[in-house]
Amino acid sequence: WMDQIKCTSTAPYCPLPSHPSFNMFDNWHYGGKCIAVNSYPETANPCPGMDRVDAGLIDRQLGAALQSSASTRSPDAAAFQLRVILHLTGDMHQPLHASGGAVDANHPNGDIGGNARRFNKCNVTNLHALWDSAGNMYTLNWSPGSYNETLMVLQEQAVWMIASGVGLPDPLGFDALDHMNLTQALSALVEEAGLIARLMTESARAAKRIAYNTMTGLNLNPAKPGGALDCPTEQYFKMTQETSVVQIACAGYRLSRMLRQVSRAVVANGLLSGVPPLYKPRIIIPHAAHDGTDRPWR
Repeated sequence: WMDQIKCTSTAPYCPLPSHPSFNMFDNWHYGGKCIAVNSYPETANPCPGMDRVDAGLIDRQLGAALQSSASTRSPDAAAFQLRVILHLTGDMHQPLHASGGAVDANHPNGDIGGNARRFNKCNVTNLHALWDSAGNMYTLNWSPGSYNETLMVLQEQAVWMIASGVGLPDPLGFDALDHMNLTQALSALVEEAGLIARLMTESARAAKRIAYNTMTGLNLNPAKPGGALDCPTEQYFKMTQETSVVQIACAGYRLSRMLRQVSRAVVANGLLSGVPPLYKPRIIIPHAAHDGTDRPWR
């Protein structure tokens, strides 16, 4: 929904004929400090002359939605906040949404989260789209005619992730939220060095270490200045898929912890009649990026 309302024209990823053109939330989808990549000089601020930190508001808006959900008594506001929490939690686990853009000699003013790094003769248009599609495992086509089929595939893959995974502790400690009251949980999430800030750092590190890693089949230097890049190798696509599976599983695990607290607030504010039974999910780290068959994830 938060992506659909931005649509200004009809496309496979923007099927709404109404073209909502609702762009006021555009900078809610990304954030973080920019990073230096592709052997660009490492400095405390690799983006001289621009402040990439406040260009994106993803971490602040996620925190604001969580805090607002604790006090609202409006069903409409609660529904809106829930959509924001769901969407931004997912976006924050996609490394290119949390790195604030990457700079190098080809993009000294940043690459707009990889969107400016276009590919030539490739089945994805740019680096950001490659990661949004989890290495082309999932379609970016949300046309109504394909929605039910896409939903079935997503449910199938979610079951696979759980069935084939192994339980590992969350390195960020979101499970601690289970032992806190609402006030304590909100503080733990939104404080300066809290869970949301640590999640941003984790994703930015994944962007630098994995997404922009030129040793795994990604060439960040175009043949001509300003031109498109070569399509990444199969090795890079596979690495993106494996990383994305882990990130998706982590996002679901952490989201469940936050939604448990949100549900308590919604019930306390008279918007629901009861809290669902406590479910203690594991963080799922699958053994492989496919299900053992030759069938691609689509």
